[in-house]
Amino acid sequence: MTDENSKQPWERQPWDTSVSFRRFVDYYLPQQPPRSVDQAYRAWRAEKHKLPIDHESITQRRAMKGWRRWSLGRNKQDEPIVPNALSWAQRAQAWDDHLAAKLFQALEERKTEILNSGYALYFERIADLKELAELLRDELYTEDKRWLPDVRQIGSGEDAERVDIVRFNHALIEQYRRTLDDIAAELGERIRGLELRGSVGVASVTADELAQARNEAEAWEKERFGDGDSE
Repeated sequence: MTDENSKQPWERQPWDTSVSFRRFVDYYLPQQPPRSVDQAYRAWRAEKHKLPIDHESITQRRAMKGWRRWSLGRNKQDEPIVPNALSWAQRAQAWDDHLAAKLFQALEERKTEILNSGYALYFERIADLKELAELLRDELYTEDKRWLPDVRQIGSGEDAERVDIVRFNHALIEQYRRTLDDIAAELGERIRGLELRGSVGVASVTADELAQARNEAEAWEKERFGDGDSE
């Protein structure tokens, strides 16, 4: 048996009658925020009299006093039915918060699932890149894949002559190199570029450019000050 104190706000409360609870669940709670007791009453009345919700006799109606007391958790003397009785608005807000929490939890679980499986894991990406590199390497060492047949025409008209040639498969080499480069990048073994930030702005340089600058600086220092071996 459910403990009355453990009930959720949107569930039937001790002060609810069977009628008031059905009005809350069927006509008030399903509305999108901001909810309206008047709109709940109109929906109930339209259903009762089998009229469209936008019928003139429906749209001009306001909720009866009994509905308003139900929605505020009050009795006929306009006093709280029980101490701290929640209003329909408070109970509906608790329901909205509950749904939002469930949605957030579902999204977090989905995110965790995605980020901890498949290509989100770097070693899974490396495994496929390694397999691709091996496939390309096998093709690279296969002569009829490394050298491709081609046809050229020499001359024109009646003097034209067909010449069968072979050409080097540059695209295969390039794909192989790029795959190896991708593997190195996944392992953090490539410095693709650095950004030097300062008050004068941003400069993008590569690792090779940094090495060249260092060599030039060392050469200038050697020329300017000598080797440093003599006194």
